[in-house]
Amino acid sequence: MVDFMLQVNQLENWYYIAIILGSIVPAFAVIGKVVKYFLDKKDKEYELFIEEKRNNQEKLAKTYNELLRIISLFPNRTPYDVMTLLPYGPTFRSENFDTVNRILEIQIKEDYKRRLEKPGLTYQDEEDIKTEISNREYYIEEIAEIKNQYFAAKQEYEQFRNQDKTIKLYSSQEVKNCLIEFEVLLNNSFIAGRKLEYNDGRCNKLDGILWKLEQIIRADIGVQ
Repeated sequence: MVDFMLQVNQLENWYYIAIILGSIVPAFAVIGKVVKYFLDKKDKEYELFIEEKRNNQEKLAKTYNELLRIISLFPNRTPYDVMTLLPYGPTFRSENFDTVNRILEIQIKEDYKRRLEKPGLTYQDEEDIKTEISNREYYIEEIAEIKNQYFAAKQEYEQFRNQDKTIKLYSSQEVKNCLIEFEVLLNNSFIAGRKLEYNDGRCNKLDGILWKLEQIIRADIGVQ
């Protein structure tokens, strides 16, 4: 870009010199026309360059908006984040949402409901058992919702990454690095089986990545 503008400035200088000298020596008038021809050519090249750059920026901005929309579809909780009150809950990893829910259902049916059938329970015993059942029923519903949300978002994200090459071609390295960080977080959370929520009350890890990506994208496309 700097070299291009330097060439244009040099041509303009020669053009003005040729105009001045052309009024004295006719031969310089011809030189002035030649210089003007190349100057006009450079102007057109510059206009095409600016137009191409603007088109790429608009395309990149549109792609970024779609990327942020898709990432925001991912659940910001894993089953571990839901089962916070369960001391010895099922193990979650490798996207095994259904396995976790089946174990919770078995616990309800084979353990807690059978306890309710035992004679001699106090009122408090019954209430405690009913609470355990209610908690697990709540976990099952929440985990099923997380599962549906996760797989729908995952499908959109994979399709987007496979089909759209704009990010690969035009985005900054900072954006690409942040996407790698996002994908590692997904793997750690839904494959390795870790929490997405911090224990110290800070914002959710996925929300943090999304915020970070938004800031990097704004800088990449020149939005303050």
